[in-house]
Amino acid sequence: MLTATALTKAHGPRHLFRDVSIQLSSGRRIALVGGNGVGKTTLIEILLGIQDPDSGTVHRPTNLSVGYLPQELQEELVGSALEVTLQGAAQIVALERRLVELQEQLAAVDNSDKDQALREYGETQSRFEQLGGYAIESEAHRVLAGLGFDSESVYRDVRELSGGWQVRVALAKLLLAEPDVLILDEPTNHLDVDSVTWLEEQLSEWPGAILFVSHDRDFIDCVANRVIELDGRSSHEYVGGFSEFVESREVRVAQVEAAAAHQNRKFAETERFIERFRYMAKRGRCRVASKPLLGLIVFKFRIRSNCERGSNFLYRAGLRGSLLSSKTQRWDTATKPSLGKFRWLSKGGEKWPSWVQMGLARQPF
Repeated sequence: MLTATALTKAHGPRHLFRDVSIQLSSGRRIALVGGNGVGKTTLIEILLGIQDPDSGTVHRPTNLSVGYLPQELQEELVGSALEVTLQGAAQIVALERRLVELQEQLAAVDNSDKDQALREYGETQSRFEQLGGYAIESEAHRVLAGLGFDSESVYRDVRELSGGWQVRVALAKLLLAEPDVLILDEPTNHLDVDSVTWLEEQLSEWPGAILFVSHDRDFIDCVANRVIELDGRSSHEYVGGFSEFVESREVRVAQVEAAAAHQNRKFAETERFIERFRYMAKRGRCRVASKPLLGLIVFKFRIRSNCERGSNFLYRAGLRGSLLSSKTQRWDTATKPSLGKFRWLSKGGEKWPSWVQMGLARQPF
């Protein structure tokens, strides 16, 4: 299982994403969606270890096999389409070659050395059969045919093929390899309709984990059982295909808009509160220093007392503020207007009064 926790990445001053977490376990088929430039390919390269995140961790077990199909091939493919595809079954191909070598040894050695060679040949042949070695070439033909190759084109040199057909060969190689985690970046870009339909059937029954990027809604609906959206700031994960993603996203957006409207009402209530108590003499002279901004309202209070006469205090009133101290005292009302009950608040070695009557906790600005 490949897991990523709290990934953050920025290019210069621009943040691509923050606090992104992904779990790729068997049976999970995740579609990664989002607009251009939000960091989908960058996130994939971080999961593969090609790039490093600014923060966060990626855990890849050492015995985990990962297959990756980029949008543009980085490596040169050498050989015919069939030979390159069979490279995906490298272990089986290696066993097949060893069987051929052992057969040649058995034909050349005398009877005294045959026992050990026969024993190794039997073990190698048993392993080859367990991995489906005798059917691997026919399986390679089946995969290539599903991706649009006919019986003749499978023997063509890959270097003679166009870029799109080379990508098909690379995809066939990955499908034959059957890695634990399959990561595909726009796999349908170079496929025709029939090949896309065939690929949908293969991936919807994939036993391992899949993470793929695609703009094909129908393809996402057929393959994905989860969708992760990158929106240029963070990520949101939804259960289901693209249709379920659209419905769930509308619900989430509606909830965010409702929360914003509720917050705006709270701002308006606080502004009305400020206006109501703006010039009350018994509460000291209060002047609004700024309008509500990002959930904070700044006040400037002028407090007169025997010990701090004429001192200015700048406070920040939070809508969800909490009093930090416990001791309640009363101001000396013999020499100044009554200010009612107040609490001494302390934080970071500082100490300041906060009035219970005001209904808002105040913290230093």
